[in-house]
Amino acid sequence: MTQNWYKEAEKALEPGDAIQKSYPGHLDGGSGYLIISNKRLMFQNVKGFLSKKYNITMNVPLESISKVDVTEGNDIEIGTTDKKYVLNTDEVPASIILKSITQAKG
Repeated sequence: MTQNWYKEAEKALEPGDAIQKSYPGHLDGGSGYLIISNKRLMFQNVKGFLSKKYNITMNVPLESISKVDVTEGNDIEIGTTDKKYVLNTDEVPASIILKSITQAKG
C-alpha cells in the first residue's frame, strides 16, 4: 500500500519525472521525507498525528544543486546557487543519502 505522503509528493512532479528513492528525516525543524526523483530533490513535510497534512518545503532541480556535504553528526548540507538546506537523518546514515543524491545528479 502506498503511503499518503508518497502520493502527495508524486503530485508535485513534472511529466517524465519519477521518485527514485526516499528517506525519513528533518528539515528546518519539520519532520518528513527527503525525496530523490530523476529530476529533483524534494522534502515532503508531514504534520499531525491522526489527521496528517503534507507540504513540500524544498523542491530543487538536481542541476541547481552546487554542493552536498555531510557535516556534523548525521546532517547533510545541500547548497544551491541561492539557498542552503540542512537535512538531519536519524534513521539512515548520511553517507547513504549522500551517495543517492550524488548518483541522481549523475
